[in-house]
Amino acid sequence: MWEVVDSGQVAVQEAMDRDLQLLHSMEPTGTPIFHSYDFLGDSATFGYFIKPFTLLNEEGVAKRQLSLGKRATGGGIIFHLCDLAFSIILPKSHEGYMDSVIDSYKYINAIVAEAVTQFVGKDLQLLGEKVAPKDSACGHFCMANPTIYDVLVDGKKVAGSAMRRLKNALLYQGSITLSVPPADFLEDVLLPNTEVASSMKANSYPLLGEDCTSRQLQDAKNALRDGLQYGSKGLV
Repeated sequence: MWEVVDSGQVAVQEAMDRDLQLLHSMEPTGTPIFHSYDFLGDSATFGYFIKPFTLLNEEGVAKRQLSLGKRATGGGIIFHLCDLAFSIILPKSHEGYMDSVIDSYKYINAIVAEAVTQFVGKDLQLLGEKVAPKDSACGHFCMANPTIYDVLVDGKKVAGSAMRRLKNALLYQGSITLSVPPADFLEDVLLPNTEVASSMKANSYPLLGEDCTSRQLQDAKNALRDGLQYGSKGLV
């Protein structure tokens, strides 16, 4: 059995801090956790080793009132305007905690792929190898940079993830793309003279298309959360 921790709507850094707390408190034979949350306002998270304002326009971030949160995991920047973000914490005793981090990605992303398949009704695949971005800046933005075992629809990335593993447990932080950030938003917050915006559009698959209502967005989040927990390959 799994434990579902629902933090509700919280500030982005509060959710990231809760993930870290759940990771450190997990016993090696503990109960695996699905951590559900929504962010207050437009948000973005960045990997533990990222310095966000070497990659983002600080004035544009302030103008857009974009809240930033530092993840305990690695990886690049993810914009959380129109996605489903969630976390999974597995104890060492769980079958998904494997000797190879890559194998743990494959295990969890297969569950994500099944949930997305139920939602979208299309065949999905896991990317078999890392793809090197043409523009080095794109390598620091999750949805602009497909990497090994990412979940793909029609050859485009629909879900990204990052992981941190301790000797007792691992933390998986995931994001499923539902729509795309507006072009004027990206123009404000991204540094000029990069291919990040065009690469995000070329490499990511928004499940609801390029435009959706707030109701459609919330309904999709609820459906995908249910699929992650209770689908044929679900967690609970």
